[in-house]
Amino acid sequence: DLQTAYDDLETSFKVSQGSLLTASVQELDARRDAAIRGIHQAAKAYSFHYDEATQSAAVAVTKAISKYGTRIAQLNYPAQTATLKSLVKDFENDADLTTALTSLNLTAWVAELKNANTDFEAKYLDRVTDKANKKTTPVSEHRPAAIAAYDTMVQHIQANNILSPSTALTELIGQLNE
Repeated sequence: DLQTAYDDLETSFKVSQGSLLTASVQELDARRDAAIRGIHQAAKAYSFHYDEATQSAAVAVTKAISKYGTRIAQLNYPAQTATLKSLVKDFENDADLTTALTSLNLTAWVAELKNANTDFEAKYLDRVTDKANKKTTPVSEHRPAAIAAYDTMVQHIQANNILSPSTALTELIGQLNE
């Protein structure tokens, strides 16, 4: 019927591009952005510390972060995820960095960064999978049924006008033929 054909066409034409997971992905991205910025800013602040050992630890952490660029938080989602994984790996596997982070009391922040990045990656992959699984039929496949239903409707109107002529039907047929 015409309404079904119209609904199918409209559904195919207006595919929802959004995902219910987008807000969660954005929140998790903001969380990991805050963590990396916090670690970096804290290390920068400690680089001015009066204690030479604290300064040295801060410089080591700042250099480790700077190795990955100055705008980690502005990278696209996949690049930022990979960069943060590598940075956290450096923090965990380099004994000097681990010691520096501990002396600056930044280990909890590193744990937050790691957890936020892991949570982000899982939610981001869920969103990508969700988008990939949205199945839509192309408009071109629905068009023949819609045209056939429309033609049938026009034929019914024309037949009705032949059997029971009226000014309203004649005007409607004129509009349909425009």
